[in-house]
Amino acid sequence: MTFDYMHSARPRFVTRLIEWRIPSRLQAPALALLCAVICVAGAWTIEHRRFAGALSMESEYQRRYDRIHVQVVRADLYYQRICELVALDRQVRGIVASGDADARRLTEIANAIPPHVWLTGIAWDGSDVVLEGGAKTLSALSGVFHTLARGITVTSPTLVRAQRDARPGADTSTTYTLRLQSTGS
Repeated sequence: MTFDYMHSARPRFVTRLIEWRIPSRLQAPALALLCAVICVAGAWTIEHRRFAGALSMESEYQRRYDRIHVQVVRADLYYQRICELVALDRQVRGIVASGDADARRLTEIANAIPPHVWLTGIAWDGSDVVLEGGAKTLSALSGVFHTLARGITVTSPTLVRAQRDARPGADTSTTYTLRLQSTGS
């Protein structure tokens, strides 16, 4: 027996392993089992770290997705508001444009009506304007007809109906219906 002063004592677990006596015929399978356990433990450790990394990436992507989703919802809300405002703007512009044209038509019709002719109704029939009213004399109604024939916003007057009221005791008047074509300007 020799005593070695230069080497320190082996760690306790290594000493235990060396003292553990395994029969020689089981040493190879035990070594294989030990290697397999070490390989499986190493692979499990690697996979566990990869899985933890994948979970952290997934949570980061989920946070990004949630943040972007909120931004997309806000953008969609802003887009819907913009679409509503654009539709409202178009509607207002249409009203303003038609209001000007309607005002010009009504002004032209009003300027064409002399004192002895009156209106009882004005109707818009697609592209035509229908006037109903009465006149004291046929010559006054003829003046309205000629004035409207030279119109700018309403043209081509057509006499649809003219009827003379001949009731006893009533002023003799004529009821009429005129159809005017609108030029759209």
